[in-house]
Amino acid sequence: HKSDSSVGGRVYSICSAKRGSGATTMAINIAASLAENEKFRVALIDLDWPLGDAAAFLNIRTRYTVADALASADRLDSVLLESYMHKHDRVHVLAGLEDFGTGEILDTTAVSQLLEVVTQTYTHTVVDLPLSLPRELLQMATSMSSAIVAVLTPDLPSLRRTERLLRFLTALEAGDNVRLVLNRSRKSDEITDADIAKSLHQPVIGKVANDYYACMEAINSGKAVQSTSSKQ
Repeated sequence: HKSDSSVGGRVYSICSAKRGSGATTMAINIAASLAENEKFRVALIDLDWPLGDAAAFLNIRTRYTVADALASADRLDSVLLESYMHKHDRVHVLAGLEDFGTGEILDTTAVSQLLEVVTQTYTHTVVDLPLSLPRELLQMATSMSSAIVAVLTPDLPSLRRTERLLRFLTALEAGDNVRLVLNRSRKSDEITDADIAKSLHQPVIGKVANDYYACMEAINSGKAVQSTSSKQ
């Protein structure tokens, strides 16, 4: 499958096997970190369903959401796409769904067309990708991704769910592109990096410290935490 989009832009999909593990926060921080490079044009696409929180985490209000872009998918181009985006500290944000509804709006063909235009418009795109989406859509999105960042926390339920997630992504032929990032890490964690690597058969490539107050301060001020410690 594709490790890079054929039109040039790279896509990084951020997901988590366990709700509440911090995938949205991680997506925001990865996008913010990429945007520090002035040569990059960075997009953050919130595909979370049934509601997206990326815009709320950044304390921004947008006129348009991903629903508008998907409704226009058959005529979407770079100009129209950018009219739906909100620029926030060098990151171009396409806000997530704001109203509860069915998942039918996240049509696989429409999302595919959206991502194609995104990769034509931005050098790097970070996608907040929930696992609640239909299998066909997940397979398409992961096949277009340069890397799939699986966020986990140092606890047994998260570890077991991540093990199942890795099996699922392998079935989607996306297993080789998965990168593990540990969130809410502490020196006192009973589950160590070595334990995770042994259980999941791949290393943790990055860690984010468990700093609740810094995270809340960042969310309330609409900023990225950017405290990720990369190991590679």
